[in-house]
Amino acid sequence: MSTKDILNTCYDSFDATLSQTHSTLFFYIEITQELKDLLIDDFTWELTMRNIPLKQQLAINNLKFQSDRISKLLNALILPFIINCKLKTNITAKDLVYGHGEFGKPFLVGPSCVMQTKISFNLSDEDGVIGLLVQFDGSDDVGLDLANWKDIEKFVDPDKSDVSQFYHTDFREIFSDVEVSELDETISGMGEEMEPKLKLFF
Repeated sequence: MSTKDILNTCYDSFDATLSQTHSTLFFYIEITQELKDLLIDDFTWELTMRNIPLKQQLAINNLKFQSDRISKLLNALILPFIINCKLKTNITAKDLVYGHGEFGKPFLVGPSCVMQTKISFNLSDEDGVIGLLVQFDGSDDVGLDLANWKDIEKFVDPDKSDVSQFYHTDFREIFSDVEVSELDETISGMGEEMEPKLKLFF
């Protein structure tokens, strides 16, 4: 089974982002029940795992929880899939060669078919969501962290601040003015039904 077969269930969200002209793009996969049902089939799992290097396969299969194994497999598949869609290449996770910047942020140094420019990226997963931030002009290192309300509520005093505004109060020092503005815009566009599983990227 190809990576495309697996990730087609979330291609609609990718397609809208891929059509943008920005050099830095954010993609995500929500691990739905449909995706879980697809991957828990032993045959499908084995075929899908063959798309990634053996060392990664072993590390993933050694994880205790099935949810973690699924997350890490999707982590390994999303970057080459997005590169193929964006640059019209045909690479797999086995083809990728990584370098690391001064502060440990990853970027690609191979294969040659994608090296017209440095591609910087960062991956994160949290509570059923995989996130990928990728910069196709490689002008800067990029970082990504996903958080959910359960994480945030550990740090926020509900008597002193609204949890949806945590970045204005409790965590203000780690966000730039531009990031605060973007978070305001993101949160204001979400309905109440999204709040319990809100994912914030910064």
